[in-house]
Amino acid sequence: MKLEGKAAFAPETLALVCFELLLLLAGMWVETHKVFTGLQRILDSSGVLITDYMDVGGVGAALVNAAITGLIGVAILCFLGIRPAGIHVAAIMTMTGFALFGKNPLNVTPIILGGLLNATASRKPLKDVVVTTLFATSLAPAITHIVHDVGLGWHVGILVGVMVGFIIPSIASSLYHCHNGTNLYNVGFAAGILGAVVYAIIVRWFGKHNHVPRWSTEWSTHLGISVTLLFAAVTLLGAVMIGRQNLKKYIMILKSSGKAPCDFVQVAGWPATLLNIGLVGTVGCIYVFLTGGPFNGPTIGGLFTMAGFAAFGKHPRNIIPIMFGVFLGCKLFGISPNEPGPILAALFGTALAPIAGLFGPVAGILAGILHVAVVLNVGGVHGGLNLYNNGFAAGLVATIFWGVWPLLAEVACTAYRGLTMLVGGDVLE
Repeated sequence: MKLEGKAAFAPETLALVCFELLLLLAGMWVETHKVFTGLQRILDSSGVLITDYMDVGGVGAALVNAAITGLIGVAILCFLGIRPAGIHVAAIMTMTGFALFGKNPLNVTPIILGGLLNATASRKPLKDVVVTTLFATSLAPAITHIVHDVGLGWHVGILVGVMVGFIIPSIASSLYHCHNGTNLYNVGFAAGILGAVVYAIIVRWFGKHNHVPRWSTEWSTHLGISVTLLFAAVTLLGAVMIGRQNLKKYIMILKSSGKAPCDFVQVAGWPATLLNIGLVGTVGCIYVFLTGGPFNGPTIGGLFTMAGFAAFGKHPRNIIPIMFGVFLGCKLFGISPNEPGPILAALFGTALAPIAGLFGPVAGILAGILHVAVVLNVGGVHGGLNLYNNGFAAGLVATIFWGVWPLLAEVACTAYRGLTMLVGGDVLE
């Protein structure tokens, strides 16, 4: 399969490569003498949710691991001759972000192979399954959990990974109709269900293995400043590229509901998308600062994922109601918003952005409240084997909203019309 020059040297591809190389160089610069030993510790860990690789192997090793994992995804796109659209940008940024807490080159590769086998068996072009396959690496910890915690060895872990990659595209395709694009993390929804089955089998045969969460705070200030400056630079670059004359293209993004499929690269162009990526990432950073949360592997992974989906559905107008709803839900339920679960719920819960875009900010706030309640109680179902736990929870919430909200809205409108007529009649009498 020949590499198409226009795909390899497209601005979107070059931007992704530059992003990964920036992480690679930053990681090597921060902890040059500790990177390789840190990488070894990362590769030897299970990666079960939550495993902050910055705590496991150090900041430098975590950044290098994220860069290498992300470059694997970019290399696959280039090999297939794909010029990245919005969904591809989201997939690469998500892979990179989660390689800060759960993914690594060893545990994502078998799943990718399984996805390619799925395309071969179903006689589909590889291009048609590559996106789902990259997202399916959410179940990467299932492999390393089997290898390092259960002790069955790499041959079993690889076999399970290939099977997961082979199965999940079909599950994801079926589940999409449950929420009809109102959950941007559809593969996370599918991975939660498949992960629950895998985890149930492991527990039944080999018993439960208790996981101690890893959550670092040591480098929070430095990381917070660095990531915020990164998104500010992206925002500035996008603003310069788009100029005043093409500002209408960004307004097109802001007017979008975000319901998948919603590809901003194709709809508004790369400069407008780049501006949106910077702004969405900045909004996420502001939330972390305001709530007093730490900047570490998981939270930066959340920020990178938010930024990636700013090319495919998210923008400031439809994510802010969700984030505010999560914050409000924390207050209502007596939970500190800067604890690991809640702060990740606010960042990753923006998967529900299309609900705010379709049904309005009130629906978005309610979805955020419901999301934080659900996400903090569903992780045990898959035992942390599904890194996209928020995608799983968002799928449940979105399914409920897609089915119930239009009915509630109609009931409210009918009641309002009846009340108006009643009040009007009283006035006439």
